[in-house]
Amino acid sequence: MTPGTPAISDTQSRSVAQARGFTLIEAVMSMLIVGLMLVAALNTIGASRITEVRGFEQTLGPMLAEELMAEILDQSYEDTDGSPTFGREGGEHSGSRSTWDDVDDYTGWSASPPENKDGTTLSGVDGWSRQVEVKWVSSLDPDLESVIPTGIKRVDVVVSYNGRVVSTLSSLRTDGWPADDEAGGGDGLIEGVVEGLLQSLFK
Repeated sequence: MTPGTPAISDTQSRSVAQARGFTLIEAVMSMLIVGLMLVAALNTIGASRITEVRGFEQTLGPMLAEELMAEILDQSYEDTDGSPTFGREGGEHSGSRSTWDDVDDYTGWSASPPENKDGTTLSGVDGWSRQVEVKWVSSLDPDLESVIPTGIKRVDVVVSYNGRVVSTLSSLRTDGWPADDEAGGGDGLIEGVVEGLLQSLFK
């Protein structure tokens, strides 16, 4: 010990060591608290982003379904040349819907990304897809499919985003109400009762 230097007692040494220990513990706890707050903030930002994306999907999905359904229901119930074929006839190639003239031409069709009727791709819809199924259904139960003509077809449009179903829309189409000369419109327009099935599904 240097002459003239006050002696440090064991008690003082322990107090200094404890003070340093508390400072280290406090620093670690502060870092832990800051880390937890940062994780919570990131989780909040992530949840907000997910909500924003899902809101966008909930708006665009039904719009894509309704646009395609309106196009389908504007077609005749069956082929205008009297062909008994269910589905696309000769010359109605799958690359473009511009030559399709009856609702069952659309059965089994799908496109990703969605396309206009002339086959051109819609803008701003990367990752989206649309598919259609058309089936004969029972007049007593539109959920019951039929393998023979019943005079009623159910059209199902499914819209997906990145492989996840976002919206489905189903409508019924009949074979002769109203007629052209009775309604001044297209042949076989939508029957009075439309099966309103519009769902937004998020998994």
